[in-house]
Amino acid sequence: MASENEHHYSPLEAVALLEPIYSGTTKTLIAEKLKDGLIRSFAERIWSSSLPTLDAIWTDAEEDGANAQVNVSVDKMIYRRSRYWNEDISNWRWDDSRFVITRRKKAPADRTIILGVRLMADDIDALMPTPKNKGGAAPEYQGWGETICALIEMHADGKLNKTEHSSMVQLGNYVESQLSLKNGKPLLQSETIRKALPAVWKRFFESNENTAEDSKSGI
Repeated sequence: MASENEHHYSPLEAVALLEPIYSGTTKTLIAEKLKDGLIRSFAERIWSSSLPTLDAIWTDAEEDGANAQVNVSVDKMIYRRSRYWNEDISNWRWDDSRFVITRRKKAPADRTIILGVRLMADDIDALMPTPKNKGGAAPEYQGWGETICALIEMHADGKLNKTEHSSMVQLGNYVESQLSLKNGKPLLQSETIRKALPAVWKRFFESNENTAEDSKSGI
């Protein structure tokens, strides 16, 4: 079971962070790391299904998954059960955090359905290169200054909330759009900006949610 103190990315957020580095191989990279146990994952619901098609599973997910395990870690051996690995990856719904593992397609079918997938943030972050500081200089200082100014302006304008930005991906896109350009290039690389976003998200978005919930409960 995932700890409340652990930070996670949705599959779509993980792809957005890594795609500027790994390009078209990003989803395959994440999938292989899951199978190797190098990216830890968690699920809101996970169950075995014998329904004949994926369409039938998605249509009847509530009934089909009535006996699902909830809020559990997904062991790497579950991913290794797939006998149709490449096909399974192509059927993963990254934007909806839905994964499927297929052992048998002929009746009776045998699939594992994983809903509400979350990926351990530390494991995703470990796949991002550490920015190098050549010759002791600090070439990114100006870029960080611009980024900080953009976040301060967002906070002053009341835009650091989920009403304005419902996901970390949207927040990253907005911050990048606000940064000034130098010689036609961004002052900070996209992956550098996005690597800093989890701390911003946790401080301003998750803390705001907790404050709102406390207010509703009278705490």
